[in-house]
Amino acid sequence: MIKVLGKADRVMQEVAAKRGISFTELQRRLQWNKATLSQILKSMAELGWLERGAGGGFAIGSRIVGLARPELARTSLHHAALEAVSRLAAETGETASVSILEGGRRVRIAKQEGDSELIADDQPAAAEESTWDTATGRLLTAFEPPDRQTLLIGKLQERNQEIDYGKALAAIRESGCSTVESKNCQIKSFACRVSADQGARTLAAIGISVPAYRCTPLNEREYRSKIAAAAKLMEAIVNH
Repeated sequence: MIKVLGKADRVMQEVAAKRGISFTELQRRLQWNKATLSQILKSMAELGWLERGAGGGFAIGSRIVGLARPELARTSLHHAALEAVSRLAAETGETASVSILEGGRRVRIAKQEGDSELIADDQPAAAEESTWDTATGRLLTAFEPPDRQTLLIGKLQERNQEIDYGKALAAIRESGCSTVESKNCQIKSFACRVSADQGARTLAAIGISVPAYRCTPLNEREYRSKIAAAAKLMEAIVNH
């Protein structure tokens, strides 16, 4: 290991352990000469790795916090997905899953089939799958930013010009839910939106897949209600 990186790592550990730690206490804990410590702290502050407060103490810098935030948010989302999927599968006895959109493709981050093993992964959809093929994919597409949604609609329109995708996605945005029946009419899927910042951001889509013969109007209402509750559970965990 490069020595200076090792020293920077030691400093980060001490600052993380005690926010606002003073230069004097850092020097006492690390047992380095003042000139060396001063030079390292100055460089780390210039890089945004550390910040110095009004009282002179050191704290983890905004650059480090900013770099870590997306991964922390993703970890929190995965945890929420596992919790919600497990509960939804147990309550319905059906296959439950949570998906996100990455690079225009649906990525499943959690899945459980009834009482079988809970699966936690980042499983991208097959290359040939369209976001229109699944309930979670449609819902995620509906809440994409306008420019991104326009691009996705263009790709969908290339496959089928008979569907008014813009109108269909607007209906999904209005309801916050989507429903898809498989091409062979054997499976019906339902999905609801998981949001943050009081609905300003879409985090994921959670849904279930059900054999079509079980989809009576009463059952469908119950399924949607339970999916919506699972979405609220995810939001509560992520936004906690």
